[in-house]
Amino acid sequence: MIDLDLELKNTFTFLDSESAESAQSGKALKLTMTLPKSLSYFAGHFPQFPVLPAVGLIDISLFFTKKSFPQFNQSYLKKIKYLKIKAPLGPDQKINIQISQENESAFSAIWSTDQAPIAELNFAFEL
Repeated sequence: MIDLDLELKNTFTFLDSESAESAQSGKALKLTMTLPKSLSYFAGHFPQFPVLPAVGLIDISLFFTKKSFPQFNQSYLKKIKYLKIKAPLGPDQKINIQISQENESAFSAIWSTDQAPIAELNFAFEL
């Protein structure tokens, strides 16, 4: 199991000082991060051209959701409703992530660069 607390340490910043507090009140979370070269998901996925696999995108989205919406900290992923990756994500790539609560247990995560959207994910937790 990958320890994202350790692997993502010092790689992300909330885009505004109220983002974490907004998330806890059921709104949206916005952050920027740089995908570290050392991220375990890159190992072996592809040696000559490392890219973040879909499972990494899902795990990182869940990590930030659980970290910022504490009521879901012990919840399990129930379903992935939608996942679309529009471009590969590589080491040292700077990305923006916005996570919004859609209803009681459902969330959307949008990954983008400053130029364009990269991925979109809709998922729900078991309550």
